[in-house]
Formats: sequence, C-alpha cells, structure tokens
Amino acid sequence: MGHYGVQSAFVGADAVMSDGTVLTTPGVLVISMVGKASGVPVHVVTDLWKLLDALGPEIQEVNEEPDSDGVPEAQTWAEAGFGFLNPLVDIVPGSYLTSYVTEFGQLEPAAVGEVARAKYGFGTADPGPTDP
Repeated sequence: MGHYGVQSAFVGADAVMSDGTVLTTPGVLVISMVGKASGVPVHVVTDLWKLLDALGPEIQEVNEEPDSDGVPEAQTWAEAGFGFLNPLVDIVPGSYLTSYVTEFGQLEPAAVGEVARAKYGFGTADPGPTDP
C-alpha cells in the first residue's frame, strides 16, 4: 500500500502507443513513477481505438516549448531568470504502468497494440521506415 492508504491510481489516455506508452494529461508521468516506486498499481482506462502508430516530432517539439501565453506568471518568471515548460501531454512509458482497462478487458501494457490491431484492424505491428 502506498502513502496515505493509496491502493491504486486510475488515469485516462489521449492516445496509446503499440508498446504500451500512453500520451496523457500532464502530471500522470509523476503519478506513474511514484506509483511504481511505491508499489501502487497505476491503471490506464481507455478505448483502444486511440492507438497511435508513431509519435510525431511535432508533439515532442510542442512539449519542449515554453508556453508563455498559457501561464500568466510567465513574464515575471522569465524576468527573474527562471525557465519552465508547459507540456501539452505527458508521455508515459508502459514500464511505469500496471495495466490498461479497456473495452476488451484488462491488458498488460505491452499487449495493447496487438489487441487493438486484432480488434479494430488498424495500426502496424512494426511502424518501421516508410517506402517512398
């Protein structure tokens, strides 16, 4: 059991990768890391139609840009010499997650890609290089 009696955590997903990685609300990466370190299971509740074959570079770029328009204190912080990021999504590796709770039952993170492909008929087993 975790701190303060926490027995498990349930989080949502914006997108799911074939390897069990989840794109989700900022803050979930920390929840997942603390859960794993504390022995508290972290479950992702989602539909598998959210399968994403590859993580586009634009998501990484947006996540790494400061968002001064989204944080009112940004200008004051910048003038004081502080930097910050305001990520669009957290990218949480499947290794930090216990399971996915889906429309097809509870799944190991590594199985979400295979099950999504089998049930919905989309996605690739190996997103490798694309032919021109």
